[in-house]
Amino acid sequence: MWSERLAPSYYSKGPGVAVAIRISTTLLGDTAMGVRFFSALLGLGTSVILYTLATSLYNDKVAAWAVVLLNLTPIFNAGSTLMTIDPLMIFFWCGSMLTFWRALHRTGVAADRYWLATGLAVGLGFLCKYTCALQLLSMALLLGLSRRWRGQLGRKGFYKALGVFLVCTIPVIIWNAQHHWITVTHLKERAGGDESGGWHISEFGQFLGMHLGVYSPILFVGLLWALSRTMRTFLRNDAERFLAAFTFPILILYFALSFREAGEANWTAPGFISAGILLAHFWDTVRLAPSWKRGLQNSALFTAGAISCVALHTDVVRQLGIPWPYHRDPSHRLRGWEETAEAVEDITDS
Repeated sequence: MWSERLAPSYYSKGPGVAVAIRISTTLLGDTAMGVRFFSALLGLGTSVILYTLATSLYNDKVAAWAVVLLNLTPIFNAGSTLMTIDPLMIFFWCGSMLTFWRALHRTGVAADRYWLATGLAVGLGFLCKYTCALQLLSMALLLGLSRRWRGQLGRKGFYKALGVFLVCTIPVIIWNAQHHWITVTHLKERAGGDESGGWHISEFGQFLGMHLGVYSPILFVGLLWALSRTMRTFLRNDAERFLAAFTFPILILYFALSFREAGEANWTAPGFISAGILLAHFWDTVRLAPSWKRGLQNSALFTAGAISCVALHTDVVRQLGIPWPYHRDPSHRLRGWEETAEAVEDITDS
């Protein structure tokens, strides 16, 4: 509906997803393929960018495993079939990480181009999902904590990127100024900011449980293990410091907010992109008996792949004769039943 009524912004999001769906439906028509066309392409694009980034940080082997982990993760597979804000945001999030890394390793005109590209990628991501603005905090933290790159804060590159980002925010700011800053109210509500009930460990437990499902249990434990390893080494290693800067701020923010209200598991997804690279790196170097290492690795990959298959088509479970009521199926709100659509069409046409 947003794509049929283009605007500079909307109640809860910027115009990015509306523009994307408008383009794809214009090309392919008002069909399921027309609406979802870009979701699969964005998933492919994210995989390519992730491979390029991980190769720059480590090597081809780590990059290949990072892409495998990403594409077996249930939440990523869901994002690559549903045209929501998330595949757009993840694509631009990964793109800005890559251009930022290259900006740090270039000089002169080449560096300026990558700084401008970084600001544009963050800005376009912001127009899809406001979470992308957190990347600016990650970049500032990295520059401030790194002796090697601290001098960048006194140069123009980072501020050029910030300037391009601010230009991208103009449509959202103008629209909100005309609509009583309603998006600010929405964000406060989503974060539990309008609640006065205090902090609840049960909400945190629910949020944590969601992550075990959408990332698969073994893989999620592996991601946490990689993050614990990073906490001991990120001050000594450029690549790990870089990835930690794009992981911990968003995870700390949303897990802290989950004590007020559980929220949604996809909110932390950008942080686990970089955590996936860390997992592939540390797993490649960990000292473990070959049989144990192979067994854990295969178990994690098989479990993640199986959950992804079920997540993409939950009726497989029912076809196997396992009762699963739709009201307990987390994918039920993503479904559209043909019979319901026909009934509504009959009413609207009469």
